[in-house]
Amino acid sequence: MDADGRSRVLWVDDNPRVVSNVTQALQRHFAITTASSGESALQLLEARGPFAVLVADLCLPGIFNTTLFVRAREIAPDTSRVMLTAQADVHTARAAVNEAEVFRLLLKPCAPEAVFLALQAAAERYQQRMAERARFAQLLQGGLQALAELQAFTHPALHARASRAREHLRFLTAHQSPATRWETDTAAMLSQLGYVTLPPAVLAKLQAGETLSDDERAAVERVPLAAAGRLEPIPGTEALRRILAYQAKSYDGRGFPRDNVRGKGIPWGARALRIVLDYDDLVCAGLSSVAAIDQMRAPERRGWYDPELLATFAETAFSPEQNDAVQEIPIAKLEPGMVVVSDVRTRTGALLIPAGQRVTPQHAARLSGLDAADDELVCVLVPRARFAAPLAAAALAQ
Repeated sequence: MDADGRSRVLWVDDNPRVVSNVTQALQRHFAITTASSGESALQLLEARGPFAVLVADLCLPGIFNTTLFVRAREIAPDTSRVMLTAQADVHTARAAVNEAEVFRLLLKPCAPEAVFLALQAAAERYQQRMAERARFAQLLQGGLQALAELQAFTHPALHARASRAREHLRFLTAHQSPATRWETDTAAMLSQLGYVTLPPAVLAKLQAGETLSDDERAAVERVPLAAAGRLEPIPGTEALRRILAYQAKSYDGRGFPRDNVRGKGIPWGARALRIVLDYDDLVCAGLSSVAAIDQMRAPERRGWYDPELLATFAETAFSPEQNDAVQEIPIAKLEPGMVVVSDVRTRTGALLIPAGQRVTPQHAARLSGLDAADDELVCVLVPRARFAAPLAAAALAQ
């Protein structure tokens, strides 16, 4: 909807007189955007969507019959499609209803009242689909979050790695769309699910850096597909599963899955995950941040990473305004949202929160109910922006 609460309608017609009449008649009730050709309509759907309704004639110059509606369904599947057609084309139009999933078919000439009622019904259908999608997304997000939190207690080291990956990803997702940020962030949170399918002995060897047998290496190679497979019973996770499946694939096409997908054909989220997970492995192995990036740029790793994403990560990750500061605080002062740099343990040494993990409300509740060494200090990441405001205020006071 626009700022006035009107549903957005894209009307396609090559007759300027028709376009003018439509705009005057309907603009009180709908936010009308017009296009004079099928190609320009498709460009508007991509660049200026979402639209609640697409209205177009079956026969437009420069585009074959139902092509506009079929391609519009691919670009904006939730947009309701309304087709205008002459009596002579009615048989073709009826076939197009099934092919392009047209919501309403209007025969020309069409009474203004019939057009208004069709647009009103189409807009209501769009709003219903958006409400259903929002409810589903909320349920899906809650279920996936519960799955990740379960992993936190059953495999804390794996969850810590996923948490660190999410922290690193913020340098790459800052300028992405909300949908891409959500998909990539959720994929990072679930990126380690495949490792729980490994035999415990193999997982222990892998985490300890021990040499694996050929069979064990083959099992580890299939971990990304195993992660994707665990989400297969959950509807609406197709994009997530594809990111998880390709998270270890090299940009030049080498690696697993062994197929012809390469370069930009690999999902953006998978290319980003490959960078942040490899970076995390190198830092955890003892390299400095700068040395880790240098090794990722080394000739022996040429072709592993999307060069544009790697350059963006290296540039933003080390900029002063993006970097976090490390601060020591008492364990009792830990709050949800903080990221711990060192392990948080009870007085008896039991691990409560692994290094690299963000403190959740559940962690805070456990800390208040357990005998933690709350007088000891723990390192946490604090955004430098928290220090910038007091410093700026002090400078202005001088």
